[in-house]
Amino acid sequence: MTRRRYKHALAGALCAALFLPGCSEDERVTSNEEAVTFNDEVKVGVIHSQTGTMAVSEDSALSGLILAIDDINRGGGITIEGKKSRLVPVIEDARSDAAEHGWVTGSLLGDSEIKVVFGGWTSAGRKMMIPFFRSGNALLFYSIQYEGGENAPHVFYLGPTPEQQSLPAIDWFLAQGHRDFFLLGSDYVYPITANKLFRKHIEAAGGRIRGEEYVPLGDTIRPNLIAKIRASMPSGGVILNTVNGDSNESLFREMNRYYVNRKNGYFSLSFSIDESSIDQWGPKHFEGAYLSQGFFEDYSKGTNKSFMRKYKNRYGADKKLNDAAVTSYVAVHIWARAVEHASTTDPQAVEKALIGSSHEGPLGKVQVNENRHLTREIFLGRVNPGGTIEVLKSFGEITPKGTVLQ
Repeated sequence: MTRRRYKHALAGALCAALFLPGCSEDERVTSNEEAVTFNDEVKVGVIHSQTGTMAVSEDSALSGLILAIDDINRGGGITIEGKKSRLVPVIEDARSDAAEHGWVTGSLLGDSEIKVVFGGWTSAGRKMMIPFFRSGNALLFYSIQYEGGENAPHVFYLGPTPEQQSLPAIDWFLAQGHRDFFLLGSDYVYPITANKLFRKHIEAAGGRIRGEEYVPLGDTIRPNLIAKIRASMPSGGVILNTVNGDSNESLFREMNRYYVNRKNGYFSLSFSIDESSIDQWGPKHFEGAYLSQGFFEDYSKGTNKSFMRKYKNRYGADKKLNDAAVTSYVAVHIWARAVEHASTTDPQAVEKALIGSSHEGPLGKVQVNENRHLTREIFLGRVNPGGTIEVLKSFGEITPKGTVLQ
């Protein structure tokens, strides 16, 4: 079956920056001081939804990937056995559909020149992609937070797991004296599996789960759901929010409409909302929300600042950064460094070079572990008026063991 390749909104800029085939016959990319002549090119697969309910969220990850490829090419590409190769992204639209992730993965890997794929967002989509990598003919880099506990061959999980992102934040709320929690998520793998872990963790600590609800991806949150939250926690409590995609806009609008907010004893802790999504939907309804993420633009330091300038110059001063964009950017650089270390794009050799490697960049220092997950730092933030983030705590660098409920 022939699959159609979809164009990202940045395609025009991408052609200009990367000199993709069909965009220009020029084989030279200008760096700060001189032009670089490439001896060859290396195709990299990219899978992110550019249409459907997940498009707003996934745009940031796609932007981070493109920026990293642009960076590497402007710096001379990747060097293999003394020859410089330009990276050429082949981008597929997964259309916010789990099954489509499988179709487009098969389409990409039908090209034997593609030895690596970056992308995927929902766990349902990721699970449709994984079977295509079991042969070891290509590597998959997945840069989004997920439920943890997975260790599929030839897949690198760079996003945070609950051990890194969720449980430390829940422990913070427990330490503040909160005991009543409501589990709210989208109806797919990550929220359902993560909430099993949250329930076990909270009840072991003496807390209480007062309710658990799921909504289909893309659904608009209705007042009856907010009424269930209020009825189950009439005196307030903590809403653990694993809703994904644009349903969050209506969720926070309805929570504020019916006074489910800090003034009335209700606190929300979200794992899939960040500065980028708040900027997209407007900060009005998110004031006071708590977020656990590995990167906050308003908490920039050191290498973050130069990366942020680069990102803003590329996409505009108003485009917000988030964990997905930064982790996706780092993923490409980690892979490219391993390719140069191995002097080949062969997936087996690159995978060997990746294990135990470390990288210093906009996420701080990260390390690739034996289980192909990252040791990385996570922060707890709170949304201030106007949408800025106040970082309340760093949970430090955490190495996920990968032992969670499945």
